[in-house]
Amino acid sequence: MKYPDFFAFYENQNNRHFYEFFFCEVSYGPFTSKESHTKNDFTKLFKFAADSLNHNLLFLSRYKDFDEIFDIYKQIKIFLFHFYGL
Repeated sequence: MKYPDFFAFYENQNNRHFYEFFFCEVSYGPFTSKESHTKNDFTKLFKFAADSLNHNLLFLSRYKDFDEIFDIYKQIKIFLFHFYGL
């Protein structure tokens, strides 16, 4: 399993479920300067966000009051940051 360079999450103590909401990738380290690496990092960020949303949706769909929960869930923001430099 691959992880982003940095991410943050909230843990629901009652259900032991993690809600990831912040992902960060850093491109162009001090020893590399490949444009393909930057594009791959950008793509990875979107995949992390999509996986997080899908994971949470599947978890929440188990509850009988899913419709109510989903209205709140639609307000969740996922933050993606991509830092790069030369």
